[in-house]
Formats: sequence, C-alpha cells, structure tokens
Amino acid sequence: MFCRVIDNLGDAGVCWRLARQMATEHGRRVTLYIDAPAVLARLLPAGAPADDLLAGRPALVDGVSIHPWPAEPSEPSEPNGGGPPGDPGDAGPHGPIAESGHPATRWQPALAADLLIAAFGCELPTPVRANLGRDRADPDTCSSGTPPRSSAGRSSAGGERRPPQWINLEYLSAEPWIDGANWMPSIKPSDGAVEHFVFPGFSAASAGLLRERGLLARRDAFRAAAEDRAWLRRHRIDPSAGEPLVSLFTYDSADLPGRLAALAGGPQPLRMLVPAGVATRAMTLLCGAPPAPGERRTISALTVHGLPWLEQDDYDRLLWSCDLNLVRGEDSWIRAHWAGRPMAWQPYPQADGAHLRKLDAWLARLLAGTDVSLAAPIGDFLRAWAGAWPDTDVPTAAGPETAGAADAALAAAWAAFAPLLHPGHQGYRVFERFARSLAGCPDLTSSLLAFADRQTRLPTTHPQR
Repeated sequence: MFCRVIDNLGDAGVCWRLARQMATEHGRRVTLYIDAPAVLARLLPAGAPADDLLAGRPALVDGVSIHPWPAEPSEPSEPNGGGPPGDPGDAGPHGPIAESGHPATRWQPALAADLLIAAFGCELPTPVRANLGRDRADPDTCSSGTPPRSSAGRSSAGGERRPPQWINLEYLSAEPWIDGANWMPSIKPSDGAVEHFVFPGFSAASAGLLRERGLLARRDAFRAAAEDRAWLRRHRIDPSAGEPLVSLFTYDSADLPGRLAALAGGPQPLRMLVPAGVATRAMTLLCGAPPAPGERRTISALTVHGLPWLEQDDYDRLLWSCDLNLVRGEDSWIRAHWAGRPMAWQPYPQADGAHLRKLDAWLARLLAGTDVSLAAPIGDFLRAWAGAWPDTDVPTAAGPETAGAADAALAAAWAAFAPLLHPGHQGYRVFERFARSLAGCPDLTSSLLAFADRQTRLPTTHPQR
C-alpha cells in the first residue's frame, strides 16, 4: 500500500486503518509505504515503535510492516502533507526518507506483492510501476539498470506469472456517479497494465466504508457498561452536568473562530472536548490559549475542555461519548458515522466549491425519507457549519462582510439545531438510523480483498494492440 499524505492525519489515518484491518482480520501480509512517517507515528497505538519511523527505519505494528517512503534519485525531499489553504496543519514538516541501494532492494516488498494499493491517486514508484506491464522482460535478461521482476506472485493456469493487482483507492464520496465507476478498469496503452478504480461510498454498489469486525458491538458494550462516563471522568469531565458534549476535530481555518463564537453565543450551554494540537490557532483566538489536558475555558455558553492527543482507538471512544461530533476530511468523518450520534462534517475545501457539492450529496443520503421538520434544521446547520450559504453551493468565507453574514446564518441555524442534541429527540435518531443502514453494507476492506481475489482467479488476458 502506498500513501502520499495531502490531508495530513486523514490520509494517514485511512491507510493505517485499512492496512491494520487487512493484517489483523484477514491474515494478509501488508507493507505500507508512507511519505509522512511523523504523521502516522502520532496515530499508532501506545507502545508502537514510533521512534523507528521518525528515524527513517521500518517498523512492524499490528502485523503491518511500515516503511518510510524512499526518495527516488530525482525526487526532492521537500515538506509534504498538510491541511487546506490557511491551515497550519497538525504536524511538523516531513518528506521522503532518502535511502541508498538499488531500487529493487529499496522496493523489494512491493516488487514481490500480489496486490498494490495506491491510496488517493498517488503515483506508484517508478520501479514498482515498471513491474506491472504485460510485456516485462524476462528477469534473466534484464539490464543492470532495470530492476528485476520478482519471482514471487500468482501464476495463471498455464504457469505464466500474473502481474500484481493494481488498485487506485479513491477518496470517499456520497455522489451517485461513483456507483457506476466503482471497480472500473483502466488499461494503459503503453504496456497493457491494468489499474482498477475503487470508490468507498455509502451504497451497496460502492466499495463501502472502513468498519472493523465487531466495531458496533464494542461501541454498544462501551455505552451499556457506562464506560463512556468512566472515560470522561478519567479526562476530568463530569458526565452528569446535563449539558451536551461536543467533540471538535476540524481544520484550523481562518473562519473557525467565528463559527465557534456563533456556538458560544447561542442559547444552549455546551461543553466542547478538544484534543491537544487540534485547531490551536482558533483556540488561541477564542480562549487566549488552547486549554491544556484537564484544563477548561468558558466563553459565554461554551466551555472548552482540553484533552491529550488521542490515538485512533481512544478517539473512537471520544466520539462514542459525545452528543455532537464536529469532524473533517475522511477518517474522522467515517468514524463519526459509526458513533451513531449527531455530527457535522467539514469537507476538505476546494477552490471551485466541489466540496460543497459533495456535502449536499451526503446530506441527500443522510436525510432521505426524513420529515422536513427534522431535515430542515439538520440540513441548514450542517451546511452552515461547512461554510455554505443556505440553499446554495457558494462558499461563505470570501471576505469580512460575507464571513460576518455566514456567522449570523450559522448562529440562526444553530439555534434551530441545538434542541436535537438529546438522545430521545427524533432528530438525534436520524443519525442512529443512518449508521444502522450503513452497517448493513459490506465494509471496505472485505469488499476490496474480495474483488482482488476474484481478479486473481480470472484467466490472464492480453489486450489487443
């Protein structure tokens, strides 16, 4: 699996969850190459050898062999990864790790693989890509400058070794068109290599969502045993105060302080739980300084509680313990669905407003069949939180005047949405029902591996030239 980090923690988080599930639940031998090992190191479970990754060395964690991405000879080692424009990101600069040696040595696990997954459209390394063509030279006749083809891999019925399966794992989307594009092949005219496109999504025709085996049962047991209340107390948060709990994991965008101020000025007292390192600029503007773990700051109706940085499994527990989860990107967005609680999503911003069209596609699925008395306040708040004018696809953060109007629109939408944040409210149950419906679809990891296994059993074909 290959991961070039663009959206910082989200890209690394999705790839790590997928790799770990393949290894632990499906017994696959997985190697993950990532160009931002410092980002991934923050997500690993306690006790993992994160120092090895930070030093540019491979690490074995939960059955996954993690390799810092080796720099190719012509590749500059520049900082890579981060948030959207205006977001300082969640981690320091990082870049490809330079390694010496023949490319065939540096990429040997990939050259011997049966399945190659290029996450989020990243290009395969040159030696790995060269190993995919139907017209590869015999390894005994390779020149010294060409990496040899691995002898490992699958063979056809006639004994011919198949090239590895090549999958391009796309970003998650709720847009209807992905259902028709999912699993589609692309045959490269230069050498006949076949790339399949895989689209995670919210329908049975898509590849599904990342969901570990037994995840929802663990969530329900966590709540049934009141472990959520114990978890909150460990973080110095009183679960009996009666005020809705809100988790915050958003991009640190320039308009975030205004959005938080709109919530603080509302009629509903809130307690917002913020992991260390999240939205530090907005927290500084709003609170004077980000609250340290165990500390709190109160601004009007909003009390902000500081939490330590949370590894992935503990972040799930935070989502399971809250009444509203404010999430972003892809990884935290997926996990908020499995919490089955009200949520608001901040898509990765795109200059042409495409992220707002993706938002509306998701809202259409979330609110399908919901009475307008509930769909209207839910849709209005979720669009306002994402930065869209009501009933348009126009971003709102174009300048001081529009930003002020956007904050006012958000405040009005929040006043109508806040009463839904109680477990007995029908609006609360909209999110519970949606989570249950998604749980009826296959999970992404199982779908992806089943597809790859089916392809392996098909006879080798040679496209006409």
